[in-house]
Amino acid sequence: MNGFISSEIDISLTSPVRQTLLQQRRTELYGLLALHRSPTDANATTKISNPTLAASGQNWVTPGNQFVVVTTSIGRIGLTLGEELAVSEVFGHLSAQRADIIAAPARQLDGLTLQVDPKLFVVPHPANTPFEPYAAAKLSQTWLVTAGWTGTNPSTWVFGPEPIIKTAPVRNVQGQNRVELNVSTPYAGTWINQQQLIAGQLPYSTIPLVLDPKGECFTKWSQSPGWQRVCW
Repeated sequence: MNGFISSEIDISLTSPVRQTLLQQRRTELYGLLALHRSPTDANATTKISNPTLAASGQNWVTPGNQFVVVTTSIGRIGLTLGEELAVSEVFGHLSAQRADIIAAPARQLDGLTLQVDPKLFVVPHPANTPFEPYAAAKLSQTWLVTAGWTGTNPSTWVFGPEPIIKTAPVRNVQGQNRVELNVSTPYAGTWINQQQLIAGQLPYSTIPLVLDPKGECFTKWSQSPGWQRVCW
């Protein structure tokens, strides 16, 4: 059967959602995103590792006021919270710092789930795949590990940077808090990588993030019903 599907998009209806997200943003941290960076970067990891990733109840993190990327034996690991994955600039900032893996501990992992037909993928994603970490791994081209609870059961997930080919999300077996994953890396030219992703970012799309949040220009931009280039 052939046919057409049409829809109308009212950009002004996104304003309440955008205002909520803007309240969560840390504009003083986003200077890095407003720079047009060369795709050649000495921090990009080229070493191949085969890590075993596990969830743990140990106190391995302390509160901080910066987005941190730490160099380890298995690559550069960026740290954030699961709830912060709803703000795309958070994992964008970690990606710009060339994180290979993002660790995002969470509380409950029973929120919005991925609504994509699994037949579109070579390896289908598991049922009830959480949407936000899935999208964060894809859009930042990093590995992403998150652990929390689904109800009263431990829930641990590993998400890959290119889910279309061979790195569908993987979760722990119910009752276990450990995930092991062996990955077959596809040919580099078959999917976007982090270098291509960052090289293609344009400064004008992130300039508002480095404006003074109390200034007139930022106020005009944040209150406009749709996308507007104002005063820059």
